[in-house]
Amino acid sequence: MFAHLAVPGGGCPDARAAELVGTVVAGLVAAVRAVDPRSRWFYDRLGSPTGPRLRVGLHASAAALDAARRRLGDAPTDLAWDPYAVRDAARGGPLAQAGSELALTLLGGDVPWLTGMELPLSVAHLRHLCDLMPVADRPAFLFLHWQDRSRSLTAAHRRELAAQADTGAEKIVLAAGDLPSTGAVAVAWRSYLDRVTEVMGEDHATTPRGFLLAEHAQLTHERWGIDAAVDSLAAMALRLAMLRDGPPPTAPPAPPAPTAASAPTAASAVSVPSAASAPPVPPAPSAASTRRSATV
Repeated sequence: MFAHLAVPGGGCPDARAAELVGTVVAGLVAAVRAVDPRSRWFYDRLGSPTGPRLRVGLHASAAALDAARRRLGDAPTDLAWDPYAVRDAARGGPLAQAGSELALTLLGGDVPWLTGMELPLSVAHLRHLCDLMPVADRPAFLFLHWQDRSRSLTAAHRRELAAQADTGAEKIVLAAGDLPSTGAVAVAWRSYLDRVTEVMGEDHATTPRGFLLAEHAQLTHERWGIDAAVDSLAAMALRLAMLRDGPPPTAPPAPPAPTAASAPTAASAVSVPSAASAPPVPPAPSAASTRRSATV
């Protein structure tokens, strides 16, 4: 089952979306799991001409889905059903559920933990995803994340963020540390990282590994409400810090092409015996011996 929940108007849209996740979505998930503990779910944040919305996906038993419909029918927000949702490991699959589960902890409570922690959390998350790919692929992954997330920004804003990352990359990355490190958020964070590592260790024959990580990074940061500018700064700062620590390993160089001096020529490629080593050539028969042999 898929449904769209309209983010209530008034105030900051990000704050209202976080409030919707921490109240309506959290209550919905609790109601469904009370009926079907094995149920799966996720949510995404979407933009629309009528305002921001949350798309919630549920995969559960019929009884649990009935409970969800009753719960959503009482929700203090506009509701629209969405029968055409795409699902894969990143969109609606186990990675989406892992990020959505963590969001309940990050965005719950009267004062969400994520408030003011968007930049260090974005850096810490991107760094963990980088650990799941070859070292040589990490700078390109971070650059593409920067490119995609900064697409909505003006050219001047992108230049400003690039300059900020250039001057403060090491401090930005150092400030991320191992956040979060204590409390319920730390437990949820560790569980999330373990789940992502487990999913990425599985075989995804139809979806390239790099694509899954890139899609998951963007969708998760949008889901958590991390601003595009903050996310872009995190990606560029982490990339610069990695490059300054040392360039990624490259493929071994190809052997040099043979030079004219070392390349075998057509003459040297064939062994030609010298005159001294060639077998002696028998002398041609004389005319007299030819006549004698003819008269015998």
